[in-house]
Amino acid sequence: DSNINFTSDLKKFEEQKAELKDTIHLLKMRLAGVVGTMQSTRDQQLAILDDSIDQENLMVKVLETHAEIVSESIAQEKAVTAAKEEMLALVEKTFATTNQNRMKFMSLSTSHGESLSSMNTNRTNVLSCAQTVTENVIRALDNGCHNMGHSRIRGDLDQRRRSA
Repeated sequence: DSNINFTSDLKKFEEQKAELKDTIHLLKMRLAGVVGTMQSTRDQQLAILDDSIDQENLMVKVLETHAEIVSESIAQEKAVTAAKEEMLALVEKTFATTNQNRMKFMSLSTSHGESLSSMNTNRTNVLSCAQTVTENVIRALDNGCHNMGHSRIRGDLDQRRRSA
């Protein structure tokens, strides 16, 4: 009986051993599959991390380029503003100088106009004096002609007028 039990136990043990070997084999295959999956997942994660690092580096370069563009844009804006202010100052200075020159010429023009008016008044006075002197001379000559012989003096006057 004990032999039968032993044989039966041995048979059970052999069956359990075979089952255990099958289970171990299945577990090894599953473990190999899990290890393969984990390795594939790790490889994919590393690839994703590498891509992320590359994208971060690219993003840094783009940000640096953007900063340079913004900096250059600000510099250009400052240059344009400075040029605009310089041009406005130059225009204002030119306008002020032109206005000063205009006022100077207006003052000179007024002085010249006053001088011309004074000269015209003097000319009128001189012409009036000359006319008065001429009239006085003619009267004196007419009076003298009547007294000295009108025809001889008239002839002298006509001769002088022709030679003049």
